[in-house]
Amino acid sequence: MMNTYYINLLSELIHIDSQTQNFSGVSKVQSLIADELLRLNFDITLIKSGINPSQTLLHGTLKSHRSSPPVVSFICHADTALPRNSSFQLTDKMISGVGACDNKGGVVVGLMAIEKFLSLFEEVPFDIHFLCSPNEETGSNGFHQYLNEVGNNSSVVLGLEPALLNGDLIKSRSGNRWYDISVKGIAAHSGRVNIPKLNSLHEAIKISETILENHSKLGARLNLTSLTTSSDLFNQTPECTRMKVDLRFETNIHREETHFKIIESLKTKYFRCEVTQKEVEVDFQIADDCPAMEEKNKFSNHYKNIEEILHAHTGHRQHTLKHSWGAADISHMSFPHNLTIDGLGPIGGGMHREDEFVFIDSISERSELIKKILFYVHTQEIATLPWRDHEFSLRDFGSIEPFFISQ
Repeated sequence: MMNTYYINLLSELIHIDSQTQNFSGVSKVQSLIADELLRLNFDITLIKSGINPSQTLLHGTLKSHRSSPPVVSFICHADTALPRNSSFQLTDKMISGVGACDNKGGVVVGLMAIEKFLSLFEEVPFDIHFLCSPNEETGSNGFHQYLNEVGNNSSVVLGLEPALLNGDLIKSRSGNRWYDISVKGIAAHSGRVNIPKLNSLHEAIKISETILENHSKLGARLNLTSLTTSSDLFNQTPECTRMKVDLRFETNIHREETHFKIIESLKTKYFRCEVTQKEVEVDFQIADDCPAMEEKNKFSNHYKNIEEILHAHTGHRQHTLKHSWGAADISHMSFPHNLTIDGLGPIGGGMHREDEFVFIDSISERSELIKKILFYVHTQEIATLPWRDHEFSLRDFGSIEPFFISQ
């Protein structure tokens, strides 16, 4: 009965078009999630974005009656990379449709796991927080500060992003930094000589070559993902060229080392106008900046024990905790004092594609795994209140003001 209930919930979520810019669709998904959290006796708070008033982060809180209880937080998201299409299909083995795995399946797994865990206790052993971002697919801009604060107040953070291909969990994640670089030259007739002319595209190509040739030496991955010009003609040199660079880094030290190399590349000038002696103007903005979720040596024994839980749960010794090169919201919540595990969502495939799917059996299986991990967290007393140099309320964030609270 429970499986049918949650399969129906997932089907309902998939049928809602919640591509990131579809604000009303994202809100509908969050409303359904809020209803489920209210059913589990959570309080609900909606957090305004510091950037876009049409976007709110859903924050559910289930408080323990114990004195100064620790916090275990879940993080997921309501938005999808693609708009909904007509590919939805439900079979005995799979559910397919946009968002089935990333991240609506993860949402359902998390809710199901919490219900199972709560059934073991008459009283909640620790505070449970359930956060659902409206715009994770574009970096959760507007909510980084809030995610930081909740993460800093959490002893354990569990991410509901999809499992790795064979069901492995994620103990560390690379971060990403997206560079939006603009190069300005002088537009001119490409066939004329002795006139002011400075080809911004030539400069951009040289910059990109310099940036890319250094990346393999620094524990980072760089990709040039877009190159556009202000004109699209054979006989005109473009005044402006814009390029986007995607940086992925395994540690935050690698981020700073690579950033330094990128800035040095942007400062170097390769071409000069023969008439005016002017050089190009180069500017950049960082469109998204997600830190790495680094592996924490202090939790090495807990990593091993959770891996053993995974082995016992699946019956396969090859399952493990791995590093993922993809960035996610959990990285904004990761601190040296908290244990962070991601990839707890269901097993599926086709993320960010129209043929996305999730294996139905994995929904219940992963929820049971999370229940076991939560029980381990409770029995091993991992969830100790992290040290902070000040007391603060999760509902007091200065400019980021919660505007709706319901019992």
